[in-house]
Amino acid sequence: MRQWVSGIFLVAALTTSYAARAQGGAPAEASPGRVTFTKDILPILQAYCQDCHRPGQIAPMSLIEYAEVRPWAKAIRTAVAERKMPPFHANAPLGHFQDDNRLAEAQIDLITRWIDADAPRGDLKDAPPRPAWAGLEWVLGTPDLVLEFPEYTSKGNDADEEILLYSDHVFPQEVWVQAIEFKSTNYRVIHHTGINGVDPGFFVPEDRTLDSHDEHLAKFGGKSNGGGALMAHKNHLYTWLPGQRVERRLAGDAFRIGAGERIVMQTHIAPTAEPVTFKISLGLEMMDGELYNESQIQVSFMRNLRVPPRDPKYVVTEWKQFGRDSLVTGFNVHMHLRGKSSSIRFHYLDGRVETVFDVPQYSFDWQRVYFLQKPYMVPAGTKIEYTAEWDNSANNPLNPDPAAEVVWGGLTTDEMYGGTVLYTVPRKEPLRIVNGVATTPTVGRSNAGGATVHE
Repeated sequence: MRQWVSGIFLVAALTTSYAARAQGGAPAEASPGRVTFTKDILPILQAYCQDCHRPGQIAPMSLIEYAEVRPWAKAIRTAVAERKMPPFHANAPLGHFQDDNRLAEAQIDLITRWIDADAPRGDLKDAPPRPAWAGLEWVLGTPDLVLEFPEYTSKGNDADEEILLYSDHVFPQEVWVQAIEFKSTNYRVIHHTGINGVDPGFFVPEDRTLDSHDEHLAKFGGKSNGGGALMAHKNHLYTWLPGQRVERRLAGDAFRIGAGERIVMQTHIAPTAEPVTFKISLGLEMMDGELYNESQIQVSFMRNLRVPPRDPKYVVTEWKQFGRDSLVTGFNVHMHLRGKSSSIRFHYLDGRVETVFDVPQYSFDWQRVYFLQKPYMVPAGTKIEYTAEWDNSANNPLNPDPAAEVVWGGLTTDEMYGGTVLYTVPRKEPLRIVNGVATTPTVGRSNAGGATVHE
């Protein structure tokens, strides 16, 4: 288990309930009289917490029934008062993010008042109806296709592992996917997972599992996490990071999976003291509509970082540039256990400078992609300033060794940076997609399906 990661999973909520938010969310103020669970608190939990806090989802406990919630009352009060829950770590100075699940002050006040009054249940007739998704296994609803991956048990020797897990399905034809939902029976053991389509030329072991000790790895560059042959054969769709589940492309855009490909999980397992068994599934939602955009990303990796021992404020800045007019759709940042904060600024040709993304308190456990409610156009020539800060001091409770000099590396105890600007550019020709299949020829595609990466 990741010993250094905070106990944030003990009282966890990841995303809002899409159904509840679409219906207006939870009330911000209590009706006259005392605050009760059924009348005042349950609507908040339905709108902001139960999407994760229900059986089969990412959170470790259910918060559906009063009897389930009551033992956690004091922990919930602390978590919402400190704004650790629901988790949301980014600011968007130029706009607003989709699925912003931060509670209003009035909602936090309601929860506090309820708990201070000894958390009364209230009258059952005051309880709102269960959301439509309450009995569903997937946040997507019912996926169009579910891919299953082999069960795997970690070595349990306090060391990072790199493995490939192959899906049980080969796509007979090219398909375009609107959304992908990642599910695991144990999220904490997974450091990250690269989700890739691989063509028929890529080696498939009989048990659909390839780890760092497999003799076949020598044929593919010697490493499962990106050897030469894997790079040559893969169509990268996206990277799952802790705190994510559904990766959804915006209207007019989609993931492409080629004919003959199967999905392979390029999985980094965090150190565990004991063997941990987990199983991964993917739910796919096929696209219907016009495909007129292609996803692109501008990424800063800062591979030359070198964090001094006991340094509480190690800062690195790196620059990139937009080569063409681009519609910015969202942002993401990836760091390891010493990551402290990150920001992204745009420097325009007319001299203006705007902070477009800010994570003042980075959390390794919650590395979601933040999509904008309203994407905005950025002109060609705009420079991107990425700034990242690390805390290698003893004051960082997640720091495994303040005395160590830390450099770029793939281990959990190493450090890393991946600051990402997501954007789209128009396709040369649009495609009409019906249930994931193009009804017009695929013309003018500039990439293999996943986002084109610009370092």
